Amino acid sequence: MLNHQILPQLGGCRLQDISPMQIQMLMTGLFGKSNSLQSKVLIHLRSIFTVAMENGLAAKSPVSCMLKAGGKRAEEKTAPTPEESNLLLERVKDIRARIFLLIAHHQGKADNHQR
Repeated sequence: MLNHQILPQLGGCRLQDISPMQIQMLMTGLFGKSNSLQSKVLIHLRSIFTVAMENGLAAKSPVSCMLKAGGKRAEEKTAPTPEESNLLLERVKDIRARIFLLIAHHQGKADNHQR
């Protein structure tokens, strides 16, 4: 998050020199990205500036409390069918990968049972 979304835009700036317009431009650059990604970027930015203010590195946060994440909602994923799960388990030979798949498969069954 920090390395891919925030630092390329703001990494060359001192914290106290970052303006609300720069934050807005960063968020505008995320247009079309998922709501989840935009929310995480805002959480990181707010955290960075909260710590900066607590440590006297910035007098005020340039991240407006009115700034909200937009973006598209992620598509809901469907679980594999029992046949697909069995086929995957049959074809995976690596023991670590098989253990991971068995745990995930078991957890999926438990989650579906609770619904």
